[in-house]
Amino acid sequence: MAHVDKSWDHQQLRAASLGSGEAHVWYVDTDTAGWPIEDLATLLSQDETTRADRFKFDHLKRRYTISHGVLRQLLSGYTNTAPNQLQFVHNQNDKPSLACDSVQFNISHPRHETLLAFTATQTIGVDLEIIKDSVSCLDIARRFFSAAEVGVLAATPEAEQRSTFFSCWTRKEAYVKARGDGIAAAASTFTVSLEPDRPSLIDGIDDDLDWTLTNLPEIESFKSALCVRGSVDRVRCFALLP
Repeated sequence: MAHVDKSWDHQQLRAASLGSGEAHVWYVDTDTAGWPIEDLATLLSQDETTRADRFKFDHLKRRYTISHGVLRQLLSGYTNTAPNQLQFVHNQNDKPSLACDSVQFNISHPRHETLLAFTATQTIGVDLEIIKDSVSCLDIARRFFSAAEVGVLAATPEAEQRSTFFSCWTRKEAYVKARGDGIAAAASTFTVSLEPDRPSLIDGIDDDLDWTLTNLPEIESFKSALCVRGSVDRVRCFALLP
C-alpha cells in the first residue's frame, strides 16, 4: 500500500527527480496573484496558444495559460528538456503524453484549482472534484456507480455520505483517466472500495493489470484521487507557489 503524504508541502518551482515507485502530485491555484503569466505564455506551443485565445473570458484564458505553462515547467525539470521544446501526442481518446520521453503525467482542473500528477514510467490518472452541496448523491450513484458501491453509500451515515460519494467519484474518474481508453460510459461496470481503512481496489473490469488507487490529502472543499498502473511506494504531494 502506497505511503501518501498527509498534507501538501508548499514549494517554489524547482527541478525534481522521480524515483522508481514514486508519484508526485502538484496542486496549483491559478487564481493566486503573482504568476508570471506573460513568461508562461511564451512556453506554450502554437496549438496551446490558439486554444488559449479561443476562451471568451480573460480569467479562463489565464487559468489555461498558467496550468499548461506550469505543466511544461515541471516536465522540463523531470526530463531535462527546455519547456518550449516538449512535444505532446494524444491517443484516440485525447489523453496527452510526451512524444519522446517515458515520464507519464495527467492533469485535472475543474475550476481554478489544478492537479498535475507525474511518474517516471507508469501510466497515471488524477481527478479533482468540487464537493457540491446541491448534488443528490444517491440519485447520481444509482446512475453511475456499481450496485456494490451504491450499497456501501446507502449504508453510510448521512453526515458522511457526501464525502463518501465524492471519494468514490474521484477514484473512479482517476482510474478511467489512467486507462485513457474511454470507458467512462461503463463506470457502473466496475467497483472501487469506499471504506477509508481499506485499499481502494478495483474490481469488475476485464483487466489483468495491477493498479494503485488512493485518495489524496483534502484541499478545502475538494476531493481528489490518484491512480497508477502497478505498485507505488510513495505519493509526494506539493502545493506550488507562484
